[in-house]
Amino acid sequence: MARARKYSRQDVNDILYASERRLSPVSGERGHALEKHVGVGGLQISDRLRGTLTTSTTRPLVMDEFGKVRPEAEHRDIWRRLTPGSTTKQLKQDFRTNIENFVSRSGSFIDLQQAIIVGKYVLNCQEGQAALAKLDQGLENRVAVTVSMHSLEWTQGAWKMNFASRENDITHEEEFGKAFMLIDKLDLDQIHIQTFFPLK
Repeated sequence: MARARKYSRQDVNDILYASERRLSPVSGERGHALEKHVGVGGLQISDRLRGTLTTSTTRPLVMDEFGKVRPEAEHRDIWRRLTPGSTTKQLKQDFRTNIENFVSRSGSFIDLQQAIIVGKYVLNCQEGQAALAKLDQGLENRVAVTVSMHSLEWTQGAWKMNFASRENDITHEEEFGKAFMLIDKLDLDQIHIQTFFPLK
């Protein structure tokens, strides 16, 4: 069975729980979608917001044990070894281009039910299936998917997330219009969800 297939809510639930605190086969960091991005608020939101890499085989994501992106200099050193001949100017530009700063726009899902509904949509939508196909074809070991939520209806109206700004750790609900998921390739046509969160 391929990774690019239709996923049920139960599938998403099982994958999220299996991925939680499991070491990523790509970065070696622990999966943290549930702990840091579902039902959290206050300082937990402020502390865990981070940039997210649009990753590739020549520009892999480098994260520390707490799930935070490592400094630019470390990325440049690794990327230079992967692509000999790259200039420092090119590598700096790639870092600025590839690291999307979601700090001011990301929050946490209200609860597990919401995360599972959105996760199912991310994996099954056109963008998600195209990304999973890259894992099946051996083109990538890690894919980053950002999808719009506008075509997924919610019975309670607008999609809401727990949110806190960088300057204020008081959590409140705000609408979100996108979701981000970072997916790693596992053996036997399985996947690992390294992180997953809503975006304004």
